[in-house]
Amino acid sequence: MPLAIATETGQFHEHRGRQLLEAFARHTHSELVVSDPQATAALDAVFHRDGVLVAVAEAKTRVKYDYAAIAEYGTYLITHDKLETLQQVSAALAVPSFLVTELSDGVRLYWQLTDASGRETLRYRVNATETLATSVGTERVVRVNAFLPLEAATIWGTGE
Repeated sequence: MPLAIATETGQFHEHRGRQLLEAFARHTHSELVVSDPQATAALDAVFHRDGVLVAVAEAKTRVKYDYAAIAEYGTYLITHDKLETLQQVSAALAVPSFLVTELSDGVRLYWQLTDASGRETLRYRVNATETLATSVGTERVVRVNAFLPLEAATIWGTGE
């Protein structure tokens, strides 16, 4: 299976994700360093301030779900292994980790997942569920997903 970034939809998500991370850097008064979009990196970005690492993050953009749709469920779904990776990197680099997302209506949310020691700061539910294998395909797979409580998210703006 080719990398999602090789498709038009994948490039759209990469571009939107980059804009989202740049906005999060401005929001947190930090500077952004992103992973190579052509590589299969463990996470999307690190943030620094005055040359000192201050956070790591994963960015997700959603084109099919707006805030009202997410609010109906009360949770936000993400592959659990992404959160485990963020926790490990957070602990290794001694910085907090975040999931940053922008929904189809432009609402921007983030969850702080760990503190600077890599300890989880967010309680969430984990279940194996059937989901799309990638954001650009139709193949469905069963994977372990995390369901983040919407009430634990910080809403920090709308798309620019």
